[in-house]
Amino acid sequence: MLSRRKKTRPWLKTQHQELHLLTQITQIFDESTSLSMAFQQFGEFFSLHVNMIGSAIYFYDQKLDCFSLLFSYGKGEIFGKHTQLSSHDLELCSIRPQEFGSITLTTLQTENTFPHAFLQTCAEQTIVSLAHIPLVAHGGKYGMFLMASKDLHHIAKEDIEFFTILTRHIRLATEKSLLTEQFESEVASKVSQLQESEEKYRVLFEDASDAITLIDFATQQIIEANRQAEFLVGYSKDEMLRLTVSDFWLREDEKRLSRALLRLVKKQRSIKLGERQILRKDSRLLWVEINASAVEYQGKHVALAIIRDISERKQVELEKEVIQAVNKALISSHDGQDVYTTVSQTLLNFFAFERMDIFLPGSKAQTVRVFVSICQDRGQSVKQTDREFLQEGTPIERVFRRGIPEIISYREYKSNLSLAEMLGKTLQTSLFFPLEYKNNIMGVLHFGSVRQGSFSPQHFDFLQRIASQIAIAIENMVLFHKMNEERAIYKHLIENVNEIVFQADPGGKILFVNHRVRDILGYTPEELNGVDFFTCVIPEDLEEARAAFRLTLRHEQPLSGEYRVFHKNRSILTISIYTRPIFEEGRVVGMQGIIQNITPPPSRFPAPREGLHELIGRSQKMQEIYELIMSVAKTDSTVLIHGESGTGKELIAQAIHVYSHRKNKPFIVVNCAAYSENLLESELFGHERGSFTGAHRRKLGRFELAKGGTIFLDEIGEIPLHSQILLLRILQNRTFERVGGEKTLEAEVRIVAATNKNLEEEMKIGRFREDLFYRLNVISIEVPPLRQRKEDIPHLVEHFLKIYSLNTGKQVVKCSQNAMELLMNYDWFGNVRELENVIERAVVMAAGPVINPADLPTKLHQERTVFRSIEETFVASASLYDQEKQLILQTLETTNWNKYRAAKLLGITRSTLYSKIEKYQLSQKDETAV
Repeated sequence: MLSRRKKTRPWLKTQHQELHLLTQITQIFDESTSLSMAFQQFGEFFSLHVNMIGSAIYFYDQKLDCFSLLFSYGKGEIFGKHTQLSSHDLELCSIRPQEFGSITLTTLQTENTFPHAFLQTCAEQTIVSLAHIPLVAHGGKYGMFLMASKDLHHIAKEDIEFFTILTRHIRLATEKSLLTEQFESEVASKVSQLQESEEKYRVLFEDASDAITLIDFATQQIIEANRQAEFLVGYSKDEMLRLTVSDFWLREDEKRLSRALLRLVKKQRSIKLGERQILRKDSRLLWVEINASAVEYQGKHVALAIIRDISERKQVELEKEVIQAVNKALISSHDGQDVYTTVSQTLLNFFAFERMDIFLPGSKAQTVRVFVSICQDRGQSVKQTDREFLQEGTPIERVFRRGIPEIISYREYKSNLSLAEMLGKTLQTSLFFPLEYKNNIMGVLHFGSVRQGSFSPQHFDFLQRIASQIAIAIENMVLFHKMNEERAIYKHLIENVNEIVFQADPGGKILFVNHRVRDILGYTPEELNGVDFFTCVIPEDLEEARAAFRLTLRHEQPLSGEYRVFHKNRSILTISIYTRPIFEEGRVVGMQGIIQNITPPPSRFPAPREGLHELIGRSQKMQEIYELIMSVAKTDSTVLIHGESGTGKELIAQAIHVYSHRKNKPFIVVNCAAYSENLLESELFGHERGSFTGAHRRKLGRFELAKGGTIFLDEIGEIPLHSQILLLRILQNRTFERVGGEKTLEAEVRIVAATNKNLEEEMKIGRFREDLFYRLNVISIEVPPLRQRKEDIPHLVEHFLKIYSLNTGKQVVKCSQNAMELLMNYDWFGNVRELENVIERAVVMAAGPVINPADLPTKLHQERTVFRSIEETFVASASLYDQEKQLILQTLETTNWNKYRAAKLLGITRSTLYSKIEKYQLSQKDETAV
C-alpha cells in the first residue's frame, strides 16, 4: 500500500501582507526602544504571522570564529542550551549560515540518533523543521536568523525577498542600537571614571603612607597637607597651614637653602633631595627623604612635596656606623680624643646636642670627675680633665646608684640649676646614661641640649648598644695609661743594661723594648714597637716559643729558654730569653722578657762565591744574599723578595727552589700584575666547569700545578684586596677552593713572593693588607740595585759577553778600558736587566773582538757635571788617604752636605759614607780647608 506524501506549508501564515509586516517591524525597532525590548516585541509580533514556535538570532564572532546567541523567543530551551555554534557544528546540522534554507530533522536521523546535539535538542522538543536565514554585512558573515516549527515547511520563492529585507532591517537596527548603547555606556563610564578618579585621588592623598604637602612658591606657605603629614611633624592641619617651609629647618643655612630649592623646583619642575633632618613640633629631629615637583592646584602653580620618614632605616645605619666607628677607634688607637670625637660626630646625625661629657667616680666618696668634655658650639673642642665635684642629689648620683637612664629639664627642676651652671648655663635639657662594664656602673654618659625636648626614651635602645663599647674603650684606655706609667718607672733602669729588655701584651705584641736591641738584633726600638715578637723567631722554633709564652701567662711563673731568631740582615742568631708575667689588680696583663745573645763566634771565614745558580756577583751584598738563600732553602718558610725592577728577584726565587728539598718538583711563576682581579683568582686557584661564562671545562690553578714544589708570586704588591683575602687563607690554613667549587684542597707548596713596591707604605694607605704582609714577610731578602754594587759590573759584563757572543756567532771577548769606565760610571736605574740589554746591543754593534765606547748607547757618554767640576779642582795629594778624604769632602760641599745625594754621586751607600765621615773626622767647618 502506498503511503501519502505529507504536504509542506510556507513559513508565512498570510500572503501578500509583506509590506504591512515590514512597516510594523520598522516601528518596533524605534530609537527610543532598547534593543532587548525591541527583540521581545519583535518575537511576539512575528510569531503571529509566521508558522513557528520559537526563533533566535545568532551573531558571528570573528575572534572565536563561531556564532553566538544574541536573542531567542518562544522555546528558549531549544536555543538556550546552545549559545555558541561553530562552523563545524553548523556543518553537522546541515545549516549553511550564508544561504536561505530549511531542513527537516527526520531526514537527518540515522538509527534514532542525530549528527549533533543541537538537532537532538530540537527533536526532544518535537521540532520538525528549522529555517535558517543569513544576516550579511558588506558581503561577509554577520549572523543568522533561525526559526523552529513542529510542522513541515518550505521557504517559498516569493518569501525569500521578504526575509532578505527583514534580516537586513534587523541587522541595521541591531548595529544602530548597539552603537548607541556602546556610546552611552562609554560616556557613562568616562563620567564614572572621572568621579571615581577625583575621589580616588582624594583618598590616595589623605591615606598615603608618605606625608604630602602643597606649598605656595611665592610665600613658602603650606596650603594643603594630608593626615600623614600631620602625624609626621606633630602639628595639626590648621597649625601647618599657618607655617612656612623654613619653620621645619633647624639651622639658618638650611632656611636659606629652602628658598633656593623652591626656586629650583619651579624652574626644573622636579627635584629629589637626599637625606635631610626636619624639626618636629616637639623639637625632635626627624630623618626624611623629600621629592618635590611643580603641579597645578586650583588654577595655581604650587610645589608638591612628598616626604618619606626614613628615621628607622637611618637609626639602623647610624647604630652600625657608631659601633663600627667606636670599634675602629678602639682597635687603632688608645688616644681617647679619637674615640670621643668619632662618637660625638656620629651621634650628631642621630639627635642634636651641644655638649657631651663622660663622668667617672672621683677620688673621694660622693664625688665624680669629668673624664672628658666635648662642646659642639666650640667646634668639637675636646677637653680631658680630672676636675671633680660632689654628685650628691644630682641625676649623676641617681644614675650611678640605680643604673637607669634619666632625662631632666632644668626649667622644670630648679634644684638642678647648679648642675646646669657647671655643665653650661644655656642648657635646657640633659640625658644621663649609665656606662656598664662587667655588671658594674663604671661611668655616666651625658648629653646636653639648649632646646627643650631634644631627648626621649626612644633613644635609650640605641644608646644601650653603644654604651658597652664606650665603656670598654674607657676601660682599655685607663689600663693603657696605667701600663704606660708602669713602663715609665722601669724605662730608666733598663735602658743601660747589656741585655734586651722588652714588654709585650698577652697577644705577643711588643709594647716596649730598650735600645740594646739595636746592638743585638739590628733594629731600632721604634721599628719593633707594636710588632709581634714571634715574627723574629725562625719557623722551626716558632711553636716552642709560642708554647713557652703561653705557659708563662697561664702558670703565672717565670720561664727561660733558648731559641733562634733572625737578625735584621736575616742572619740567624741564638738567644737566651727569660720571661715573667706582668700583673695588675691580680690578673696577668702582659709579659716582660730579657734576651741575651749566645750565638757562638764563626770558626772560619769561607771564600766569597763567584755566584749562585744563575746569580752573578762577588760583592759583599751578594755574598750575604747567597748565604741567606742557602739558609732559607733548607726550610719551607715563606720568603718575600724586595728590590727594584731588573735586580734578579726571579733568579733568587729559582735559586731557593733549586737548593731546597723541592728541587725535583715544579717551579711555577705567576706574574700577579698581568691578570685582572677575576682572572687572577681563576689563574691561582683554578675553576670548575660552568663556574662562569666561558668556563667550558675544569682548569687546575697554579697552586695545584705547583704541588710539592715552589710557587713564585711576582709583583705581589699588585694583587687586588679581594684576592689578598684568598691568598691570606692559603698562607694561614694551606687550603683553598677552586672558583665555583665546593671541595677544599690542600696547598702543599712553598711560597716565594717578590715586589718592587714599599709594602709598608702600601699598608698605610690601605692598598695592602697588614695581616697578609706579616704572613709573607717571614723571611725578607732585600736585593740591592746595581748602582749600589758596581763592583759586580765587570763580572756581569763578562757573563753577558759570553752569552750574546754565542747567540750572535761573534767572538766579542772583552770591553776596552774606556768602555768599562763608562759602564762603571753609569747609575743603571734599570739594574741588571738594563745592563744586559746594553751589552747585547754592544755585541751586535761591535766590529771586532773588543767593545769600544762607540758601541755603547749615547746616554752612557753623558758625564756627570758634578764629578767633572770635582776633577777640575782636584789637587793631587801625597797619599791615597788624603785623596779619598778630599774627594769625599768636595762631594759633600757640592751637595750642600746632603748625605743621600753625596753617597749616590760617590757610588757608595749612606752607611759607608757615614763611616768615612767618622773615619776622616769631617765636618762642615772643614769646608774652608778645601
